[in-house]
Amino acid sequence: MPKSSAADRSARSVHPAAEALKSALPVMLGVGPVGVLFGISAAQLDWSAADVALMNVLAFSGSAQFAFLKLRAEGAGLLAIYLLVVLINLRFIPMSWASANKAAGGRWTLPLRAHMVTDEAFALEQFHTQPGQRLVIRLALFVFWAVTGVVGVGVAALLPPETGQLLGGVTFPASALLAGLGLLATRDFVRGGGRTALVPVAVATAAALLALGLLGPRLFWVPSIVAGTALALWWDRRGGRP
Repeated sequence: MPKSSAADRSARSVHPAAEALKSALPVMLGVGPVGVLFGISAAQLDWSAADVALMNVLAFSGSAQFAFLKLRAEGAGLLAIYLLVVLINLRFIPMSWASANKAAGGRWTLPLRAHMVTDEAFALEQFHTQPGQRLVIRLALFVFWAVTGVVGVGVAALLPPETGQLLGGVTFPASALLAGLGLLATRDFVRGGGRTALVPVAVATAAALLALGLLGPRLFWVPSIVAGTALALWWDRRGGRP
């Protein structure tokens, strides 16, 4: 039997948790500026570092948190804000249902594991099958998001008040990374399921285009993600059969 090469031994020696953290690093670097921007935006509304940390930990939803800030700044009522935030976060229900039990942990930690499911974590976890790796990915993104928001509050103290409004473009890295992860996950989904896997992909794409036509570019992604995730879950439960 041929001896293993040094490269093979080195690859096997990498701890699964370290491997998961390494794969999460590019996503964290893309999400980081968005977290800092949220902290800056919140600080301009007189939020403290503790306020931002609490929001990041309890809400843990960038899109919903930015929507909350915008609506509060415009004087919207709490009921309207609540309904919009619920609508934005509806997509996490099928995501959590599909993946909460796939991360390491007991029954009592299930709510926390489900709470830490995000778009980025859900997409990245498709490339890691070990429950421990998936938990590492969620924890890394969760902690990093909380920390970057607090960092943003500190940065805001060093910037002119109007500077935060000029930083909206920093959300692009996270969006680009998420789109790339989605394409890679779709590719692996089709490879694993064969030609029949093109059926849910085509249906999800059609649903996204329909939502785009009906709701416009700002809101179409909410029902699109909900529909796509639910469809993938249904497909998986049926064993990849129509």
